[in-house]
Amino acid sequence: KPVAPTPTPLPPDLVLALASNPVARGAWLYAQNCYRCHQDYATARMGSTLDPDTVERTIKGGKVGSNMPAFAISEGGPLRSADIKLIVNYIEAWERLGVTPALPAAVRNTMVQPLDPAMLLYLDLHTSTGRQPNENYARELLELFALGVGEYEEADVKAAATALTGWVLQRTGDVQFAPLRHDDDPQELLGASGVHNLDTVLSAVVAHPAMPGFLARSLAEEVLGTTDETVTGRIADAFAASGFDCRELLRATLQEGIDGHAEPVVLAPVPWFAQSMRVCEAGLRPQADAGALAQYLRDAGQLPMLPPNVAGWPGGSSWFGSGALIARANLASLVARRASSAVVDAARSDDPAVLAEVLGLPAAGFGDESAAALLAAPRGTERLGVALVTPEFMIVEAPR
Repeated sequence: KPVAPTPTPLPPDLVLALASNPVARGAWLYAQNCYRCHQDYATARMGSTLDPDTVERTIKGGKVGSNMPAFAISEGGPLRSADIKLIVNYIEAWERLGVTPALPAAVRNTMVQPLDPAMLLYLDLHTSTGRQPNENYARELLELFALGVGEYEEADVKAAATALTGWVLQRTGDVQFAPLRHDDDPQELLGASGVHNLDTVLSAVVAHPAMPGFLARSLAEEVLGTTDETVTGRIADAFAASGFDCRELLRATLQEGIDGHAEPVVLAPVPWFAQSMRVCEAGLRPQADAGALAQYLRDAGQLPMLPPNVAGWPGGSSWFGSGALIARANLASLVARRASSAVVDAARSDDPAVLAEVLGLPAAGFGDESAAALLAAPRGTERLGVALVTPEFMIVEAPR
């Protein structure tokens, strides 16, 4: 039987919510114990065909002929009878309302599960077994997604890989836990002992002091164009103080931008293209445009779902290679040809400020060099295409 992991203290707001709201505690217990096989309750809906007593008996004793184990302590499982009743009460509440009951934010935040099918496949976790753990997912979790280089040892990668074994991908695309493929021996990970499954891996990672700062720097670099220690420190502190609420992480990051603590950000091809389509009120023609769009995005360096490596796309000035800029100009021409008449009319004006306003540029509008380039281009769609590849449109400037 696995040794109990070193407990990670729960955030105070979560502790309060679980102690004062029985339905919320049932929802939390469902997320911790049932989600890995049944997914979100809106998908499972086992209570829609089974009466509460049957659901309770099944949770307690397991289901013969299936992978569902017994969860009651009396049957060798981890849950007290009172906890199982709380899960059943949550299921009953869901069925009465037909939707997820209103839950405190601290509880909702714990109910998002981390094993995305695409990442399970991309990082080979679906091939990882107790006999042959695959380290890809564990390594990238620690290095690229949670802590960063230098914050863990090779032994931590091996420990996390072992504890994460047993997850498989169904033909339907669903993620499922297969106990016979899992090594449940307790591991030591990042200083925490008794780590043996997904939940305890995440507890060890979240408890690491580098985690909030790493996520704050990653988001600030992407959104604000800066990794300034003072800025990212404030973001990390707000994130940690919220009990690691990702909404607070985003709010604190955006607030820093609003306060002027940001640097210019070069828009990558895909978000730039999406922004171009939106402000130009453009509508693509699927049959006519699909082939050209895919080729131009590939040439620009960012075809969706095909990053150069697991770290993603490089960003910044790397988007300004000659080939990438030519591809972006071709994309701009495609958008301009599909733009609404109102936007094209603005591009016929000889006052660049008119087009700048339609494209949503800041009050300063186009600089002198860009304005000259616009006036040199033929009015209408060609001028609009030029506007979409000006520095003022491709580079986001923070408010000052």
